[in-house]
Amino acid sequence: MDIIDERGKGKMLSGQKTNLGTYISIKARSLTTLNRRASFLFSFPLKCRASLTVEASLVLPLFVFYMMTILYSIDIVRFQSDVYEALHSEVTRGSFAAYAARYGEGQEQTASLAEQNIRGYLEEQLLPYLCVEGNREGIIIEMQKNVLGKDNRQLSVSYTVKPFIYLLPIGDMYVKDSVFIHDFTGYQKDGIWNEETKDIYVYITPTGKKYHYSETCSYLKVKLQMTESREVEKHRNADGKKYKPCEICGTKNNHFVYFTEWGDRYHSKTDCETIQRTVFVVPLSQVEGRTACSKCGG
Repeated sequence: MDIIDERGKGKMLSGQKTNLGTYISIKARSLTTLNRRASFLFSFPLKCRASLTVEASLVLPLFVFYMMTILYSIDIVRFQSDVYEALHSEVTRGSFAAYAARYGEGQEQTASLAEQNIRGYLEEQLLPYLCVEGNREGIIIEMQKNVLGKDNRQLSVSYTVKPFIYLLPIGDMYVKDSVFIHDFTGYQKDGIWNEETKDIYVYITPTGKKYHYSETCSYLKVKLQMTESREVEKHRNADGKKYKPCEICGTKNNHFVYFTEWGDRYHSKTDCETIQRTVFVVPLSQVEGRTACSKCGG
């Protein structure tokens, strides 16, 4: 029994030595692996440190320039919005002053007073002239009366936007913002008389062959009527004539068609260019061969 025990103990000791050796071998391999990983980790930045510095030195200035350009563009839009707000407020004040001067006890708006109020509004804003060449002296304020007719006024602010960096071949940008309004002194029905040019202004369309004295003429203010396409042949215009299909959009394929009281065409689209009106105000001396409208130009 003793011998067996001794052998057992010997086997146990031998097993313990074997396990210990295996453990030491595993630990040695683990340390070798860790050393290799540590060597790789510590050696990698040393090799790439210069390239990362070069990339950062190239990318960072471009990023800063890009962000500053965006912020500068936003400031230009912000300043233009402030200018429009000041112009709209002042031209409205002037139109009320014209009413008070004509029908009440008030004084007309002067150019110097309008300029003072506009500059005062702009200077209340944060960094008002940051993007303007010449700062405060760089903006020019003008007021005109009787523009395109009696009792009309126009306020304008012109300035030059300076570039963000002068080294770039961008150059300065000239900007002129204007607001036009009619004084609150009543409505003039037939034409618009200009005291300066001694000429009357009328209304025309780009493709029309007539000029109009009234902006509410039915040829300019189109009122569409709608009917089923199969019923359009039963309708007559103001002259008692039948409606013909429009050369651009006229078709009976649609369920509904559209026509006007004074026209002679029916349309399948409400946005047809022949019934949409773009109206211009021009001097009567520049109507270029157009004749007077039979309704409002008699």
